[in-house]
Amino acid sequence: MLIDVSVENMNHVPEVLEIPEVDGLFLPGDRLEPEEWRDTAAHVQRAGKKAYLALPHIFRKETGEYFAAHGWELAEAYFDGFLVRSLDEAGSLSEQGLPGLRIFDAGMYTWNREAAAVMYSLGADILTLPYEARERELAERGYEDGELVVYGRLPAMISAQCTGKTQGACRAARGKKEDIFRTPSFRRLRDRKGAFFVEDSRCRFCYSVLYNSVPLWLLDRVPTACGRIRFSFTDEEVGEAGRILRAYVRGERTPSGSFTRGHFTRGVE
Repeated sequence: MLIDVSVENMNHVPEVLEIPEVDGLFLPGDRLEPEEWRDTAAHVQRAGKKAYLALPHIFRKETGEYFAAHGWELAEAYFDGFLVRSLDEAGSLSEQGLPGLRIFDAGMYTWNREAAAVMYSLGADILTLPYEARERELAERGYEDGELVVYGRLPAMISAQCTGKTQGACRAARGKKEDIFRTPSFRRLRDRKGAFFVEDSRCRFCYSVLYNSVPLWLLDRVPTACGRIRFSFTDEEVGEAGRILRAYVRGERTPSGSFTRGHFTRGVE
């Protein structure tokens, strides 16, 4: 079984690279500067891992122009592939003729084999299994072409309206932009019903991701038919990512603290 890891905090990269069983690492395209792409990818690959660039959740016209303007750096970075989160991104990669695997994220829904066939026709090499599907539904769909996210905070909402900016506290308007773009800004928000969410402002492309307040935990429920799994690290303390990965590799699967099974056991209505 292949183990992939995605990170939003670049400080997690060193501890992930120390885990021999990790096959691939998704690097945050929202965080890295274009001039960092090549050296960062090479650093991951020297550690014996595949280096993937995770593209933004929202791909506006300006975002497309940004990646097109840095197409040379993107090609010369020699990433092993890309985490694709929208049809626009799939089209942009195709237009630029960039090599590497296209791993379509969970938002590129493939509830059934027919939907999967459509995504393959649009360039997908690997599909991320949908968060909303129950265990039984995933078994009926089949695991052979998909990667299952088994740990991490799941996005509850992707917002084109940055909460910081709408509150008059735009991070990109002050300080050194390179530092602000690179550094995650995880904040706890509470809705009118008292539920908490973790908000991350993606300042480079001016949008926000709101995550569930507790992480998904399926480490003790990984189906034997699943050939690829993914750990998704966001606001964990430095050292926590490595601890969770090592525990899983040792066979320790009991959750600690609060967690959710997501829709794996209860589905959606």
